[in-house]
Amino acid sequence: MSDPITVRRARVEDAENIARVHVHTWQTTYRGILPDDFLDHLGDNMEARTQRWHARVSEPDPKVTLVAESDADGVLGFATGGPDREESTLAEIYAIYVTPIFHRRGVGRKLVHMLAQQFWSRGTVSMRVWVLSENRSRSFYERLGGRVQSVRMVEIGGTEVEETAYVWESIDSLLRVPYDRSKGP
Repeated sequence: MSDPITVRRARVEDAENIARVHVHTWQTTYRGILPDDFLDHLGDNMEARTQRWHARVSEPDPKVTLVAESDADGVLGFATGGPDREESTLAEIYAIYVTPIFHRRGVGRKLVHMLAQQFWSRGTVSMRVWVLSENRSRSFYERLGGRVQSVRMVEIGGTEVEETAYVWESIDSLLRVPYDRSKGP
């Protein structure tokens, strides 16, 4: 029997594990999209990255960071979100990453749903997430009912890349979407 995966609010002592998952998932997810040299050096200063996550986890509401964990594997994914950085009427998923070996096990869905529940309980009706357009896992958001809202160019690691915004006009509709675990994170 597999170890159950739980999602909970992150604590400051999770910062190092969140930083580790963050670096590992970027290095695997964005290989071939972002420059190899940039990805290869992401983990060079894990102490500073851990301190940034420590500060982020310590931020007060309305920002929230969640972790997915199991007893056997510890932290295997995380999500963070809060008020949209561009549009005051939306909530935004700032980041969501799941260790690749835990894709297609419902971990990403649990994280998105828990964030959506947090936003909904605070009276926010709509939500969005920005995803690198070349990210092979972006269909995950489509299966959860997100629709493409817009695209923009951003610079990451010295390279211009395109991001796609997925939006849920009603977080309530997201919370009711059935999900096929065999097809995504």
